Amino acid sequence: MCGIAGIVSSSSSDSLRETVSGMTSFMQERGPDWTGSWVGQCVGLGHTRLSIIDLEQRSAQPFFVERDVVLVFNGEIYNFQELRAQLVGRGHSFATESDTEVLGRAYLEWGESFVGRLDGMFSFGIYDGRRNILILARDRFGKKPLYLYRSHEEVLFCSDIRAIEKVKRGSLAVNLDSIDYYLSEYSTPQPATIWKEIEQVEPATILVLDLSLMSWTSRTYWEIRNVVTIEDEAEALHEVETALAAAIRRRSFADVPLGCFLSGGVDSGLVVAMLAEQSSVPVKTFTMTLDGHPMDEGRLAAGVAQRYATEHTEIVVKPDFEFIAEKLLDYCGEPFADSSLIPAFFISKAISEYLTVALSGDGGDELFGGYQEYLQAYQADRFLRTCGTGLGGSVSVWADKVLSRFSGRRNLGAAQEWLRLPPARKMSRNMGLSRDLKDLIWQPEARVELGSTAENCLALRWAESPSPWSVSRLMRASLRTRLLNDYLVKIDRASMMNSLEVRSPFLDTALAETAFKISPKLHFKGEQEKYLLKRLAQDKIDQGIFQRSKLGFSIPLHEWLRNDMSDFVDDLLLGGDCWIYSIFRGEAVKEMWRREKESGGLAAYVWALACLELWAKSVSLRF
Repeated sequence: MCGIAGIVSSSSSDSLRETVSGMTSFMQERGPDWTGSWVGQCVGLGHTRLSIIDLEQRSAQPFFVERDVVLVFNGEIYNFQELRAQLVGRGHSFATESDTEVLGRAYLEWGESFVGRLDGMFSFGIYDGRRNILILARDRFGKKPLYLYRSHEEVLFCSDIRAIEKVKRGSLAVNLDSIDYYLSEYSTPQPATIWKEIEQVEPATILVLDLSLMSWTSRTYWEIRNVVTIEDEAEALHEVETALAAAIRRRSFADVPLGCFLSGGVDSGLVVAMLAEQSSVPVKTFTMTLDGHPMDEGRLAAGVAQRYATEHTEIVVKPDFEFIAEKLLDYCGEPFADSSLIPAFFISKAISEYLTVALSGDGGDELFGGYQEYLQAYQADRFLRTCGTGLGGSVSVWADKVLSRFSGRRNLGAAQEWLRLPPARKMSRNMGLSRDLKDLIWQPEARVELGSTAENCLALRWAESPSPWSVSRLMRASLRTRLLNDYLVKIDRASMMNSLEVRSPFLDTALAETAFKISPKLHFKGEQEKYLLKRLAQDKIDQGIFQRSKLGFSIPLHEWLRNDMSDFVDDLLLGGDCWIYSIFRGEAVKEMWRREKESGGLAAYVWALACLELWAKSVSLRF
């Protein structure tokens, strides 16, 4: 895992080199083993390296595939050995054992279409001097960040938005639309960022810049299709197990020590179990508990570790609140208020003392129906298909008894209510501020400047994900909302700040495509969330898996805010120079904090406001 940076500009070579050097200075944690740069005519590239495959200096970047073709690459190509064999068969020879060289030679052989052959997590930039073009691309799920600033005179790209902000400081404007989304979802809505002038390259997208004309072309090279072809349970279980085993096998290749996150849940437990079945040596596993707040994960994870004889380490996390405030949130580069970032960071920090690569269970919930709102959508779907609608679009009253046959927990009103919800409400996780509450907080002058609210953004993702099943539509759209904007950002920042590479077998191309071929009737069989993975886990982890309650990766945020961080939040939200009061009503913010301290229930809202103010101070915004 690494960090990449680049610039296209008519500035002098010295200026280009200085800019690239400044950008790479923000990415030392992403690549502590080596920093390199190259400057050509109007182009500069930079790279920081975390050595994982082929640790020799010969694989350092920027990497020249040919005299006029140079690249910078962040990530891992899991099928690089297969691609290498194909390229050798086509006459290519290799000077290294790295996936970097395979990526470059794949471009030489197949041109821009080569990106569709890559299976991995990546972002990269290729400068082809023969054609005078710059190519940028990002992996299918957006696991690796790629920020982009582009104008008619200059282009900047980087793995860390802070690097671009530093170069362009003073000429960037805050994106209030992104803040509206942030208040609802606690993250910013890609491809937008917190700055109007900076964007993220979309997942599964390749961009080509013609430097002669400074003109761009863009192409999406992959999309998940919602076409159900698997209706049989035995077939579904076989296909999922086969694809997951292959995904784990591909992600277990490294020239450095490798292990696994292990919670008490289904997803990480399956990864550990199947990796142990493949491995000839004990798997290294790590579980987190919070100091003073024991979590159920410890006991359940220990059971998996014992069954598969792993080298198990239980890590007691003692949060350093000063570090959280001054370093961790700043490293995100944008406002980010998912509080599970805190334990994710500290367990990554602890694991990095033992390993360089760790496998995780991220993505299992999104692909296999692991959330309550997915089950609710499926129940509404099933009811509608069975009962139809009555006059005026109302669900037939006579169907109440029929509905009770399908779900003991849902009634006619719940299904009818869900079906009538606008797309944005169907997409919402109901974790952030509601539209009504946001409208109370926004200053009127700022509110009128909003162009695209959070609700618009969520509705757009819903519209982009057509399917005859609402639940499939919701799951697919969630890949570009909660997964992309929140969970993948969280694990990238938490791990990269500790120079730890995290690989997610569930976010495998073949496995994802398999998941969306399976009928929702199997994903939610017996009114169970994530039925298929639980069936696999029943054999590999625990016969009683269906009786377990879902565990959350939660922290005692209310207690922290009222005790350890109370004075700190006071200083942030009650100070005279609080930037957020330039866009929010000060009295509303202060009242929210007062109520949280007195009676609780608003901790997540207050944390979001505090994180936004922390970000503003980190980029020197003032009221």
